[in-house]
Parts: sequence; C-alpha cells; structure tokens
Amino acid sequence: MLREGARAQYATCERARHRVVLATWELEENNRWRNFLTRTLEHLRLNHQYSETDLEIWEQTCSDRGLQGLNEDNDFYQFAAAQDTLTLAVLQEQAHQLKRYVEERDIDNDEEAVSEVDLNGSNYEPSEYGSSEHE
Repeated sequence: MLREGARAQYATCERARHRVVLATWELEENNRWRNFLTRTLEHLRLNHQYSETDLEIWEQTCSDRGLQGLNEDNDFYQFAAAQDTLTLAVLQEQAHQLKRYVEERDIDNDEEAVSEVDLNGSNYEPSEYGSSEHE
C-alpha cells in the first residue's frame, strides 16, 4: 500500500511539474509574442512617420516648384528643340550643297580626304518638336 501511495504521489508530482513547465512556457511564449508585437508596432509607427514625412516633402516639392515649373520647363525645351532642329536643317542643307559643289567641279580627287569627311551630313530627321504645329 505504501508503494501504491508513493507511485500515486510521484504521478501527482510529475503532473504538477508538467503543469509548471507548461505554465512557464506559456509565460515565455506570451512574453516573446508581446516583445515581437511591440517591436513590430514601433517599427511600423516609425516607418509610417517616415512615409508621412516623405509624403509631405513630395507634396511640398510639387506645390513649390513642382508641376507648374516642370510645365514651364517643358515649353522651354520644346522651343529649344524646335530652334535646334531648324539650325540642324540649315547645316544639313549647307553640307549637301557643299557635296554637290565638290562633285560637280571634281575639286577634290584625293579619296583619302573625301573619306575622312562625310559630306552627306547627318541622316537626322526633325522631331515632332521641330514642326510648326508645336511652335
């Protein structure tokens, strides 16, 4: 009978020990999740603050200089492209005329000199900004 009582007491102690271990692990699990969630929340709040700051900076950039300035710059660049296209067209025409002049008069028979300089001018085609509809 004492042996049975000791065994019963041992089983009760093991069950209590397992309950203590389980409760300890439940406490540890709770602490680890709480730490993880607290740090995650802090991280997300910090990123949110950075995002809000970035958004404010972006909005300030768009309103201060931003879109209106870019539209004005676009008009300027279109005008500059049209002017440069006209200049290029004149230069190309001059190059073609010079080539015809040289060929008609057979002025330069030196093949090396002619091959070093491309008398055809460039093959540039004017862009849409060079057309009269954008001026």
